[in-house]
Amino acid sequence: MSFTLLATAILPLGADAAPPATVDLRPKTIRTWTIDLPADPFRPVAGSIPVAHAGGDGFKVEAKGIGLAIDTDGDGQVDRDVEGREHPETKVRHARVTLKGVRADGAAFTYPVRLQKAASGWTWASGSVLMGDVEGVPVKLIDMDGNGSFADVGSDAIAVGGDTAQFLGKSVIVAGDLHALEVEGEAL
Repeated sequence: MSFTLLATAILPLGADAAPPATVDLRPKTIRTWTIDLPADPFRPVAGSIPVAHAGGDGFKVEAKGIGLAIDTDGDGQVDRDVEGREHPETKVRHARVTLKGVRADGAAFTYPVRLQKAASGWTWASGSVLMGDVEGVPVKLIDMDGNGSFADVGSDAIAVGGDTAQFLGKSVIVAGDLHALEVEGEAL
């Protein structure tokens, strides 16, 4: 999986334009999630975690005791049991798994997933970000809609310079300058 962020400074009419900043984004699994997101990214687990891959539309999931049995390699057979850990105060169970598959173009991918079980049942969300630096400022892209692209304007998110994210737009302010954004790369 390879992603590039193009950040082009938006300048007043007649000002000399610098070439776009090209930023290679690298995936990073977040073990302890501290990013404040603009909306709840968790979706119900209903028979699968619907991350498409060459072998199907999702990774099979079955209820097993208080936890789940999950197909983590995309072969259609459950191969990992997950019960998670219960938070002592909230009583919500949390777990993480990494899904591994092959995209339609034959490239391998990994997709970390956060799982939680509350009274309403098990839910899931992406457990990773794409990271890079624009003008020395850390930038994180978050796949909020769970489709693997990290670049969906209006439904994915971006955090600039910290752990507070906003919905991804076509522009963002970095180091006091307005930049037009374009994310290039293959979705899962």
